[in-house]
Amino acid sequence: IPETADPPADETPPPACLVTVEGGRFTDCSGPLRFIGVNIRGLTHYGGGDALPYAPASDIETSLSAAQDMGVEVVRVFAAYNGIDAARTGDRLEAALDAAAAHGIRLDVALTDFYGTTPFHPAGDDGYYETDSLGYVVLNQAFFDSGYRSNYLPFVLALAGRFADNPWVFCWELGNEIKNVPDPEVFIRFAADVAAQIRAADPNHLVTGGLIITRSAAMNHDQAVR
Repeated sequence: IPETADPPADETPPPACLVTVEGGRFTDCSGPLRFIGVNIRGLTHYGGGDALPYAPASDIETSLSAAQDMGVEVVRVFAAYNGIDAARTGDRLEAALDAAAAHGIRLDVALTDFYGTTPFHPAGDDGYYETDSLGYVVLNQAFFDSGYRSNYLPFVLALAGRFADNPWVFCWELGNEIKNVPDPEVFIRFAADVAAQIRAADPNHLVTGGLIITRSAAMNHDQAVR
């Protein structure tokens, strides 16, 4: 087919300016993307009056303007809040994406928090947190074994499907600092399953695990490679 020909009717061209990886580097339709990022984890909930009641909606613009002035390309946000459902979460994320787009910034969307001391996890998942041997309240093995299918996975797929074509999503992050130290194999199965289902709902965006480092997740070399 000549390069100038239109694509066949049964093939849809990929959305413009989505971030991909080429030759080990992030890139979009304008060329290589230099990753400069910051955390503004509560951004999607500013103005909601619930998760962060003292953060007004105006803080969204204040924070993004400051990030743009710093040369930031990507802001990481925590999408989930256990006080609202997936639809309301999506509305908040959409507003944050629109605001970020006005500054030329993409969002790395973390889908849950490993730590139960924050409210940044999907509604219904409170019971999957317990205190570990170091005294931290964290997601337990029951979550990574099968519990994630109850609330977390439907929540994740709702967002992935809704924003599959939005170029201001940099990537989906399975969770902030997630791991399952008692049995890394359980975590690997969880990550593979969720990533595959995200890609089925949204074949356009990158997916990242969200681990600090594989060593902190008690993985050996072979497990880390997998």
